[in-house]
Amino acid sequence: MKNEKHISRRNNRIAVAAIFFVFLVVVPILTLYGVSRIPIVRSAVTKIKSETGLGESWSNRNIARTKKRGSVVIKAIEFYRQNHASLPASLDELKPKYIKKMHNPKIGNQKWFYHIMSNDNTSYYLDVESQYNGESLFNPNPELLRYTSTSKKWSLVDNDF
Repeated sequence: MKNEKHISRRNNRIAVAAIFFVFLVVVPILTLYGVSRIPIVRSAVTKIKSETGLGESWSNRNIARTKKRGSVVIKAIEFYRQNHASLPASLDELKPKYIKKMHNPKIGNQKWFYHIMSNDNTSYYLDVESQYNGESLFNPNPELLRYTSTSKKWSLVDNDF
């Protein structure tokens, strides 16, 4: 009986050591060699990210940096409006004359979305959306950061859950 307890404890220690080995050695090695390219692993990681909002950086610092980058885009839109008496149909019309390089936002899906308001064609939105916009009940991030030309202000739009 005493010998069986000793063997059982030893087996438990071996199992714990094996688990630590897998997480501390095997998983990082597989990550380095492209385990994320395996479809089932990639879909699991995507699902975890979409349910938790991981992978987006909605920190105050990155929101401020995004607003700063957005102000450059807004100035280019306003210069275009002064020269053409209308808004550009897309942000691509601003390059290269009004903006040489358009820097991506530091938050969300890291893409600018530009929308002309259909009611008057003189106002517009400049948005940065969460890449998981509306997909998750557990996403703690805002749905989007929006600049509105009518108010000339940025605002965060949160999930309505």
